[in-house]
Amino acid sequence: CYLGDFTEETRHYSTAWELSAGSCARAKLALGAAAMRRQAWEEARSELRCALGVKAHLAEAWYCCAACALKLGGKEEEALADLRRVVAIDPEHYQAWATLGGLFGQLRQPREALCAFREACRLRGEK
Repeated sequence: CYLGDFTEETRHYSTAWELSAGSCARAKLALGAAAMRRQAWEEARSELRCALGVKAHLAEAWYCCAACALKLGGKEEEALADLRRVVAIDPEHYQAWATLGGLFGQLRQPREALCAFREACRLRGEK
């Protein structure tokens, strides 16, 4: 992974993943981030899911998975599940709360949207 960080070549992250026999979540996180920069949302989501298979407690990776699902369109329920994981892992992730609010609004769930937006505002005010 360090070689990939230094050279910014994604092939090094792929090699790290292979050499680790699928246990280096950092490699898949880096590949997911690279795919997001290229706006390859499906690929990014797949890479992030692999990383989460190794380390399921990474709230930011769940948040990025939700963002990818929303960018892909038609995956609102998957995004909702991912965002719920984020706030379960990190209840102070105000961006996840705000995104949940927007998603609940899209899904015509005004009460849930209001609660999520209130929580996002409360948390944002504390930061």
